[in-house]
Amino acid sequence: MKYLLLGVLFWTVTASALAQQSAMSCGETLFIAPMQQGLDGYIRAQLVNKRFPLMVTTVEQKADLIMSGDSQTFKSHWYNSGTANKMTGNVTIADRSGKVIWAGSAGDRSFWWGNMAKHGPEKVAKRIVERLMKAAPLRCN
Repeated sequence: MKYLLLGVLFWTVTASALAQQSAMSCGETLFIAPMQQGLDGYIRAQLVNKRFPLMVTTVEQKADLIMSGDSQTFKSHWYNSGTANKMTGNVTIADRSGKVIWAGSAGDRSFWWGNMAKHGPEKVAKRIVERLMKAAPLRCN
């Protein structure tokens, strides 16, 4: 009985998350607030380059949605062999009323490639945008 209740709770939360993700629609405008280490500029570039169907604006008053976030940089240690994140970022997309539509986070390190792979704010932005595109796929005609 306990597992049945947990299953029902899981599917209820999943269904509400899926319903929440559909709150974005094609043609809406998105303002990206300034973030540390210039993460906002990298996210803006990734959204435009990947042709995400939201219009990115630099004027907050004209935006339907607002993306805000933060990034952190960590020191490298000899014992993590380059596989620990040196930078992480998290973002939240909310509408004008403050209702959160989507939130995500990412790090810059690759388990397999470690220090040899590209890293930094550009990598974090790329991963955040990829997760946004998977979580909230918008198809426009």
